[in-house]
Amino acid sequence: MSVRDFAKPISWTVADLRTVWIAVLGAILVAIMVAAASIGAVHIPMGAFLSGNFEPQHFAVLSSIRLPRVLLAAVVGGALALAGAA
Repeated sequence: MSVRDFAKPISWTVADLRTVWIAVLGAILVAIMVAAASIGAVHIPMGAFLSGNFEPQHFAVLSSIRLPRVLLAAVVGGALALAGAA
């Protein structure tokens, strides 16, 4: 392999770019959902949130308040996006 092989531009197809964008936006959505579920009046450490080692109080807050709110926000946002795309 020569230096010229590395200097060639990458040719992306529309399907490749669409796949990359969907993957990047999906990862951003998951990161924002995790952040939204862990931030609030009751402090839940990010490490505990990601590992699943919750205190009973944290689990009650997550399961009854934060996760339903975050999931509903994602569903409503997706529905609004679909309605705008139609």
